[in-house]
Amino acid sequence: MIKFIPIAIIFLLFGCNANQQEKTETDLDTTIKSFEGIITYDVSIEVKDSFLAVNNAQYYDELYGNKAIIYINDDGSIFRRFPNSGSEGYYSRGFNVEQNVIYEEFMNYDSVLIWNAAQSEWALVNKEEGELDTICDLPCTSIKYAGYEKGGDGDTLSFKYFYSSNLYLNPEPYKNWKENFSGEILQIMKSYMLSYEVSNPTYTLRMRAVNIEHQEINDTLFDLPTHKPFSWR
Repeated sequence: MIKFIPIAIIFLLFGCNANQQEKTETDLDTTIKSFEGIITYDVSIEVKDSFLAVNNAQYYDELYGNKAIIYINDDGSIFRRFPNSGSEGYYSRGFNVEQNVIYEEFMNYDSVLIWNAAQSEWALVNKEEGELDTICDLPCTSIKYAGYEKGGDGDTLSFKYFYSSNLYLNPEPYKNWKENFSGEILQIMKSYMLSYEVSNPTYTLRMRAVNIEHQEINDTLFDLPTHKPFSWR
């Protein structure tokens, strides 16, 4: 079977009827509490190569599954789970603010992949903004970056986000997150993604929020995993 390492990609209960307080740009950094809680997403994947789509259909269907749950702590740490992925799929991915590291785990790996979030350097090819959408009753606008990792395989990836200014996220913890332009994009959005589309030469992954919960998250969820050894890269 032909397999590919997944692209990183690089999450009060409102459901999709969230009514958020309107705020000005000045308000954002001074009076509005940064989002802490859980966002649930529908997930889909589109394989571009017809041969892979037919012959590796089960692998790609189970790579991420059809659901993602993203937990965001009040310090900015992020933990993402794919509860319906298969035996060879993505299990989880996290960003630990205190150590500025990214870690991810696959169901069939015997170690946890981990790396410094500041070590990656990307070259921008194109940037677009301004599409509109409504997600979970929140008005959203888009931002899209396309580029490639310097020193990588040379493939251009595109990252498209829809976000709402009504769901504020303090961008300061992410200023040294270089992978996939993540920190730079978060400085612009000052919010967390409600829709995400990342495309590489093999497939396009799409995530769209279906539920937003504002709640305190136990800090231990964001601790680096200890049940498997680390594999640094």
